[in-house]
Amino acid sequence: ELSISLRKGMEIDRNDVMRRLVDIQYQRNEYDFVRGTFRAKGDVLDIFPANWSDKALRVEFFGDEIDRITEIDVLTGKSRCRHLRVQVLYF
Repeated sequence: ELSISLRKGMEIDRNDVMRRLVDIQYQRNEYDFVRGTFRAKGDVLDIFPANWSDKALRVEFFGDEIDRITEIDVLTGKSRCRHLRVQVLYF
C-alpha cells in the first residue's frame, strides 16, 4: 500500500509510523523541512506531505497512541486546524 492512514486515538508506535513513511519514499530530515520529508522531536512527528505546498501535519503521541493531529503552517509552525483522520500519500 502506498499511503498511511492515521487517526486520533489510533494505537501505533511512533517508530512504526516513521518506518512506514520511509517505506513510501519519505525521508527523515531534521534541518531542511521540504515536501516529502518528516522530522521527529520527542513525542511529536512533523510530516510534510508531498502533495502539499505550504502546510504540514503535526502528529502528537501519548505513549503509543495518537493524541492529536494538527495541520500547521510550514514557515511559522502555527496551527491551522485539527484533524481526526488523515492519509499521507506516496509521492
